[in-house]
Amino acid sequence: MVAARPLDERGVFRRQALKQLMEMDIFKEAIAEVKQDIIDEILISRPEQKDGREYGYLQFHTVDRILDRLAAYVGDLTMLKEVKNG
Repeated sequence: MVAARPLDERGVFRRQALKQLMEMDIFKEAIAEVKQDIIDEILISRPEQKDGREYGYLQFHTVDRILDRLAAYVGDLTMLKEVKNG
């Protein structure tokens, strides 16, 4: 995990833009489609294609890790607001 850095004006702007992106239907739909594609690839794999299923599993969890990191960045805005209003 990366240590939190103080947020400058640019960092706040970037997190606000990221929050807007993550709230957009097109972003949510794209993520859902990618995850479903991965699941479909796992489900249609043959029993002997163990490596392919493991790769799909890793892909699925990589998407989740990216989303978790993006959510953490957006969460910085909430913490910043709490500190300012605090």
